[in-house]
Amino acid sequence: MKTILILSSNPKHRLQGYAGWVWCKAISPDETTLASASADFTVKLWNIERGTLLQTFIGHLGEVRSLIFSLSGSTIACNEDEALINA
Repeated sequence: MKTILILSSNPKHRLQGYAGWVWCKAISPDETTLASASADFTVKLWNIERGTLLQTFIGHLGEVRSLIFSLSGSTIACNEDEALINA
């Protein structure tokens, strides 16, 4: 199982639950949600304050390599090894 360690002088949480490497992270515009893209073909959403998993998106055809929140924070676009954009 892989883990995201939030690097800071005083980390609040250790986010666990990945079967592969975490390639990318993004913070929502309102700074309440962390999205992470993984080699296990998933995107996970985390509550930043509590460090709890909110949702896991499955069904990608390859490793998810990058992601970004929309300005409103209501949409996440991601890119996987198959070069598809999912929104």
